[in-house]
Amino acid sequence: MYLLGDLPKAQEAIWEMLARGVLQFLPLDLTDVPRMRELMSKYADRPMNLADAALVRVAEREGIRKIFTVDRKDLVSTAFTDECGPTSSLETT
Repeated sequence: MYLLGDLPKAQEAIWEMLARGVLQFLPLDLTDVPRMRELMSKYADRPMNLADAALVRVAEREGIRKIFTVDRKDLVSTAFTDECGPTSSLETT
């Protein structure tokens, strides 16, 4: 919601999608930490933050090929394609 700070209607739309189950939050646990750390190290030159690493980790763990994001920076797209293979796609909205 941070990137939608000045768009209250967009924030409300996301809350509604979450409430209806259209979007979902997936959990992380301690078994994900080593891979997230590895990703942040691999992309340190960009840099990759903890949220980016968590997003890529959950996607690769769950076999997810589409991620909803309002953050259009290239890092997650690049990491997602690198980690999940060249046929992966990252859809941003």
